[in-house]
Amino acid sequence: MSMKSDKVKGTSLVDLLTDAKNIEALEHIHLIALDEPVKGFFEAFFARYLCGGEALKGCRGVSRKRLAMAYSGVNCFDAQSLYLSKQIDNYIAAKSWLLKNRISIESLNDINYLMRKSDSDGKQIGIRTSEVFVGKSYEKATYIPPNYTLLEELMSDLISFLNCDKVSSITKSYVAMSQLAQIHPYTDGNGRVSRLLWESIIDKESVKPIHPSLYRLSISKTPQLYKSKGFKDHETVNYWVNSALWGEKLKEQINVETKKTVSAIQTKLLFKAMMKESMLVVNRLWLYPVFTINSLVFKGVEILKFEIIEELKVAGIIKNKRTNILETGSVFEAEILTAYRDKIESLIFSTEAGN
Repeated sequence: MSMKSDKVKGTSLVDLLTDAKNIEALEHIHLIALDEPVKGFFEAFFARYLCGGEALKGCRGVSRKRLAMAYSGVNCFDAQSLYLSKQIDNYIAAKSWLLKNRISIESLNDINYLMRKSDSDGKQIGIRTSEVFVGKSYEKATYIPPNYTLLEELMSDLISFLNCDKVSSITKSYVAMSQLAQIHPYTDGNGRVSRLLWESIIDKESVKPIHPSLYRLSISKTPQLYKSKGFKDHETVNYWVNSALWGEKLKEQINVETKKTVSAIQTKLLFKAMMKESMLVVNRLWLYPVFTINSLVFKGVEILKFEIIEELKVAGIIKNKRTNILETGSVFEAEILTAYRDKIESLIFSTEAGN
């Protein structure tokens, strides 16, 4: 069986094992660990690029600082930042859900719904029952997926492959991402599901590659999957190998920046008698570097929040942030950590990291 249209000939799922054999070259790449400053930091950070089309189109101009302010409740009027933060939360929640469930057509339908529930496009939920195309019109389509009448069989073949114990999780993850994107089983959210599927499968590995979608963004400088060079190369092992090698170089650079930032924070705290509650807030600042005093409401911190703020200000960890937004109360920023986030983002899109 092969997937054909008058525009594109897709990959046959009968050839999945052959594709997997080619992709096994990825398993010989030496992977290094990404040093995480606090648990969950990179999951949330990279989700910014993976959580949906609007994250890379309409919301692409949302800076890390604006996003941090939205998460901390500083700016409840920034519709773009609030929408993007919701997309990120939906993506992470869907990933957590899929990790607890066996991969099936039903579970993929569920995560498609979970990630799209903030959308108001009125598009069909679940496996599509009509023809679709990618592009401005059918005549100018950059990709035309398989006919909807083939979807049940194609998806069943893919699911069977992904639940096969004889294939490694690394090989499965790359095959899954490529195949699901090309099958295109949903009217919307196919990219999100394919990216999340890659993550959920690769999560079984103790040391993980950088998500290949970041490589695609770095080399193409465009948010659209089907307009990038990468999508056309999805069937070639070179694209995946290059993405993995690029990711290892990126990890090395990120680890250097992480060590620098951790060292800078430790230097600021040197010889200072900090309350244990203040150290809890320092760890939390990696995830929420902009905050209001009213957001310090987690266990063991709320009753000491004024003392904590004073300690962190004296240590030079945080500063009062000027804002034009009314009625937000006192706003604080850990500038060293907002600068760290900006640096990582620049590494992803820099020529140095992309070479």
